[in-house]
Parts: sequence; structure tokens; C-alpha cells
Amino acid sequence: QRRVHGTTPVKVAHFGAARNRRAVKVSLGKEHVAVIDEDGQLWTWGNDDYGRLGHGTRFSMKLGTKVAEPTLVSYFARDNPVMVADVTCGAVHTIVSTEKQQVFAFGRNHYQQLGCDTGAHVTRTQQFDCADVPTPVPAVAIRVYCNSNTSAAIDPDGMPMMWGGPHSSPVPIKRSSNKLFKSKMIDMSVGRNHMALVTEQGRLFLMGKNTFGELGVEDPWYLKRNPFARMRTEPIPATAFVNQFVLQAVCGNRCTAALVSDRPAEEAKEEKEAKGAKGAKEAKEEKEAKGAKEAKEEPIA
Repeated sequence: QRRVHGTTPVKVAHFGAARNRRAVKVSLGKEHVAVIDEDGQLWTWGNDDYGRLGHGTRFSMKLGTKVAEPTLVSYFARDNPVMVADVTCGAVHTIVSTEKQQVFAFGRNHYQQLGCDTGAHVTRTQQFDCADVPTPVPAVAIRVYCNSNTSAAIDPDGMPMMWGGPHSSPVPIKRSSNKLFKSKMIDMSVGRNHMALVTEQGRLFLMGKNTFGELGVEDPWYLKRNPFARMRTEPIPATAFVNQFVLQAVCGNRCTAALVSDRPAEEAKEEKEAKGAKGAKEAKEEKEAKGAKEAKEEPIA
């Protein structure tokens, strides 16, 4: 099939005032598109390999199936009537959240990026782990995000979660191994091998590989010798924006961009004083604990 390329934007005639149907959210995958209209209905079109469009066509696993025009995903319109609130497209999968904060996934699951058990579909020559209709994910979320192999979401309490790769179902993203984030997340972005998280206080946290400086920090010399070791499994704060308020962060394949505004001077001063008071309190507690320990260990005459 001949590929057609264009240099001039072409209007998708399926939406607009003439059709009395307005789009409110769009997401692009590698070869497919997903759109939410103002009525909360989901429309998809493009390459339907592995069921990434969610139409349940049972295409007999023949690769190369195409849908040329926006087509309603009937699962949310008729089979399970509910309004779609958010959608994000990976390379060969799609993640959706609804107004009821349910999460659904469809498409390929070769990296467990769907976050649910789809079962393996076997043909005479190949085996596919995929879902061609929206499949429930065991999570509650208001926002969803993904890249080619990883999916993520923010729950109603502002706590981030992720799945894919070693995680076959959603797991919380912690500030450290045994501590959750105290701040609520308002936005996330997922890159090829790294992730960005933005808090409601305008702070940016980054995690993942830092091979090309994606995390905005300088690695020590012993990590530079081994690029594959330059991985942060726990989120680290982006210290470059200590005096800015981060509004949005976007992850590319191997880079990160942030939209920031100046942090009010009074707010920065209050935050600095709060940190100083917290540090003084922790130092005092540590000193008292050390003194108590020494007194306990001192031999009795």
C-alpha cells in the first residue's frame, strides 16, 4: 500500500460545527489517533494492528488493518455507557480514563503496558498478547499517560502510579522506597526511558535513565563510564527550578522540557524559612537522640 504524506494541515471533517461535534482532547500514537468529543465519546482511527483502536473487530490477527475515518468506540457508547474523560496513545496501545475514574486499556501488551491480563491470542504462525476491546485496569485515575512501553496515571488523591515492564499491574510511584509523596501531582509525562512529575506546589521531579542528561542533573564520573547504570529508580527534584514555579513538563524520547513562571518572592522566602525551621528541628531532635544514647551507654560508677 502506497504511503501518502502531506505538508499542509488537513482538517478532519468528521469534527467541527458542520457536524455539530466538537473535539476536546486528541492524542497521537505511532500510527493511530484518538479523540474525545464534547459529549465524552471516544473516536479512533489509523492502524488497527493488535487492536489498538478498541473496535473489537477480531481481525484474525492480520497485521496491516487500517481504519481511514474517525470511528466511534462503541464500548463506551453502547456496551458500557460512560463518558470518557482522558485518553493517551502509546506506540501500539491506548489508555483511557472515564468520568467514573475507571481505567481501560487496549492494544498490544508485549511489555505489560496494558496493566491487565489479556491472555495470549495464538495463530498458526504467531502469538499475540493484546486486547482489541477496552479492558479494565485495576486502578482508579483522573489522568492517564503513556509512551511506547510504559503507562502511568494520577489517582483522585493526586498520587502517581505506573505499570509496564517489570510491573504487570499499576504500582504507586514513591518519593523513596518507603515514603509516598506528600504533595499532590497535577501533571506527568512519560518519555522513552524517563518520567517527569509536577506537584501542585510547582515542583518538578524526574526519574529514569539519565544517559543523555534527561533528568537535568550531572552524574558523577563513575556513572558516566557506564551509561546503562545512570538510572534513577526514585524521583529526584529538579533543583534548577528552585526559584521557578513549574507549570508543565514534557518528556521526549531522550530530552525533557519544562514550562515555568517566576515564583513569587514572598512564597520563596516562606518556603526557605519553612525548610530552615524544619532543618533546625531535625538537627535538634538528632542531637537530643544522640545525647540520650550516650547517656544510656555511659557506664555506672
